[in-house]
Amino acid sequence: MRRIKEPHKRPSGVSRDRAFSPKIAEILTPLIGTTSGIRYQTGKLNMKSAGYGAAVEWHQDWALLPAHERRSPGDRALPRRLWARERAADGDPGSHTWPISDHHADGVFCGAIDPASAGIDFSKAVKLTGKAGSMTIHHVRMVHGSALNTSNRPRRLLLFQYCAVDAFR
Repeated sequence: MRRIKEPHKRPSGVSRDRAFSPKIAEILTPLIGTTSGIRYQTGKLNMKSAGYGAAVEWHQDWALLPAHERRSPGDRALPRRLWARERAADGDPGSHTWPISDHHADGVFCGAIDPASAGIDFSKAVKLTGKAGSMTIHHVRMVHGSALNTSNRPRRLLLFQYCAVDAFR
């Protein structure tokens, strides 16, 4: 998989317009559960080649992020927004309410959940699909991943991350 970090900084401005869209802020603010507003944190464009683009193993984004705290209660500070240019990731509905799973292998952080020892029924995962330009929003605790791209077309995913203004690291 190839990745462009901070695509909103690229000259075209397309990613910047999407990242800082007032409509997106209007949608995300109540989902994050804040009255103080939201702020953009980071973004990336993930690209999988046709025919062999690498899988992204099952994980929860929370385990991959630096520690965050909120001045107000709750952990809804960091939903992520996925703007699918092609097909989006697969996810497990309701998993955002689960504890954070172990993302280590043999005591070393690997950024993935071990399906053999997690006690999670991955057969219940739901495929999130949509036309190019579709958007999904998921919580940082949602268990998700994406399969190997075996199609004859590249698969691209524009991802932005937001948090409450009063969230801090």
